[in-house]
Amino acid sequence: MKRTFTHSLLAVMLASAFAGSTAAYAASAGDKAITTIDNAASSAGHYLDDTTVTTKVKAALLADEDVKSLPISVETHKGVVQLSGFVGDQKQAWRASEVTASVAGVSAVRNDLRIKTPNGTAAGYLSDAAITSKVKAALLEDKHVKSVPISVKTDGGVVQLTGFVQNKSQITQAGRVAAGVKDVKSVQNELRLK
Repeated sequence: MKRTFTHSLLAVMLASAFAGSTAAYAASAGDKAITTIDNAASSAGHYLDDTTVTTKVKAALLADEDVKSLPISVETHKGVVQLSGFVGDQKQAWRASEVTASVAGVSAVRNDLRIKTPNGTAAGYLSDAAITSKVKAALLEDKHVKSVPISVKTDGGVVQLTGFVQNKSQITQAGRVAAGVKDVKSVQNELRLK
């Protein structure tokens, strides 16, 4: 009888210890799952916030008489807005920054707008469009940058790369790829780290 009681007591203690550690593990796993969900929600929140900011900035630029007709690209990452493209003069570039900075949710403005060269011919425009297409195709073919969202604009053979990337090697590689495309005169690599 004493032996049965000892075995029963031992069994109860082991079961209790197992149940306690299983509950602790389950609680720990539950905490990790909640943390993962919170992190995912935070990332989604940043994405939605950035998308909202981008939309508001584009709307504000379209509403402004001085910059509404300019081809300005807008990208946002964690509230930092990057403006890119080519404008007619420095006054337009400054005005675009002013308008952007006035939008709620903008924490900083990276003005990477460039002044257009005065080529203005249809042949020049078509040549720039062809260069832009070739650079985009070359970036898509490169295994190091093909899945990175990079904006490409060309003016007078000068290529501007903008956007947010994961690491410095993608910045360097994108610049190399663009510079290697036929008819590219120079590359203004304005890519930024996320």
